[in-house]
Amino acid sequence: MGRREQIVESILLVVAESGLKGLTHRAVDKHAGLAEGSTANLFPRRDDLIRAIMRRLEARDVASFADADASLVSTPADLASLLAHGLERMLDPDGAALTRVRFTMMLAYPQETAAFHARLLHVLEKVMMRAGLDHDVEERARALAASFDGFLVHALTVDPRPVDTKAAARSFRTLLSD
Repeated sequence: MGRREQIVESILLVVAESGLKGLTHRAVDKHAGLAEGSTANLFPRRDDLIRAIMRRLEARDVASFADADASLVSTPADLASLLAHGLERMLDPDGAALTRVRFTMMLAYPQETAAFHARLLHVLEKVMMRAGLDHDVEERARALAASFDGFLVHALTVDPRPVDTKAAARSFRTLLSD
């Protein structure tokens, strides 16, 4: 991992551990084990740190969706299973911290995350059409995304038990049904 990647990973972990209030160049340097000022050399302003988080989260989400073989989705049931598996991955010990960072960024920077969210919805719409859903696709995609986010928020804040992925898949199938 190069220095830039090391710093971006440290930025994410600082926000995961301390929230946006704890995000400082000094905190990132310390977390990365670098000399003070190292982060500022690559990311001079706090806004640069924020943009780095946004880019990394989007890249991870795109890679995660690709890794999950969204291209193999051919039925609504396949899509429901894929989404349920995505919940499981985003709530596993490694994923939960990043999921918290995602929500932190969505709440703190709604305008900046809106374009990213729109791109994700567009991909979801394409997968839905490939799965044979050809009406109300935009509306259904928004409902699926809202349900998906609701499962995540509930699991992170209210109920620490593992998400029942079978129940989640049933919920997603209901949203996908005619």
